[in-house]
Amino acid sequence: HWKTSMALLFCSLFSYCLNAQDYFQQQVDYKMDIELFPNDKTYTGTAEITYTNNAYTALDKIVFHLWTNAYKNNSTKFAEQQLQMNQADFYFRDQEDSGGYQQIDFKLNGSSLNQSIFENNIDIVEVKLPSELAPGESIKLDVSFSVKIPPFFSRMGNQDGFFQITQWYPKPAVFDHQGWHPLPYLDMGEFFSEFGNYDVNITVPQGHVVAATGEKQVVENSEKGKSVFSFRAEQVHDFAWTSFDRFVIEQDVIVLDDDRKVDLYVYKVNSDTAWTDALKYLKRSVQFYSDQVGNYPYPQATVVQSPGGTGGGMEYPMLTTIDMTGSAQEVDHVITHEVGHNWFYG
Repeated sequence: HWKTSMALLFCSLFSYCLNAQDYFQQQVDYKMDIELFPNDKTYTGTAEITYTNNAYTALDKIVFHLWTNAYKNNSTKFAEQQLQMNQADFYFRDQEDSGGYQQIDFKLNGSSLNQSIFENNIDIVEVKLPSELAPGESIKLDVSFSVKIPPFFSRMGNQDGFFQITQWYPKPAVFDHQGWHPLPYLDMGEFFSEFGNYDVNITVPQGHVVAATGEKQVVENSEKGKSVFSFRAEQVHDFAWTSFDRFVIEQDVIVLDDDRKVDLYVYKVNSDTAWTDALKYLKRSVQFYSDQVGNYPYPQATVVQSPGGTGGGMEYPMLTTIDMTGSAQEVDHVITHEVGHNWFYG
């Protein structure tokens, strides 16, 4: 029997080595300029998306997730799932509370590209390339878009002047050795995505403050009553942000055992006593996972108190949103859980 076992082990290791050599991961980098219009509950944006094909095959298209279209009508997979979960608010919403892309245009070298809906999913589109993208090559697409922000039916939403903008921009689906992985937006679902670098400028009315994935680069005030918040994030799989005009911000710093400083922030929307020690919970969480798993890999960690009530909390790189309700112990628990996803995505 030992010969059989050794033979099986050898085959398994040989297969693993072949698969390891065949592994590749695409790179998607973003430069985006975004403006939030709170009164209209919309935002507009332009994005330069650089897609690098590290696969061993040429690509004739790129499949994009347009996840905010999940809030557009009652035929989306999100709408169907809401009913399956006995959640009827979205299905019976006022029509003005629908969300999604009002306009989107993909261009290459100034010319618009053809896009087609993927298998009746309006939150997934295929963008046809004029010529194949060969292995090792990159392509730069210019995308313009405008989006209506719904109330909080799921993770994205607006409430009482607070805006939580998540799963919000055109994002390529993952392409790996199994092909494309197009995923419709689901409330109970995951967001499998490629990694990349982000440079994002977000314009908001003066008085609004933006908390986001990434390291804050600069804040500029214009003469037109607007502020521009700029962020950079390296090698992350997502970018999320929130905006509000009445944040109370608490700040601290932690020094890891490699002498690297990590800035810590808590953005509060009210003075709920359950959140009194939220900054302490965040600091303890970053220290705990750094000690037990490996040092926190990013320059900052932010927790935002969110009025959305979307099921506890949700992790994004460097940014965690947490429901306002609950006891201090529950706030501690959810912060620790969601911050931990910076080590264990999904």
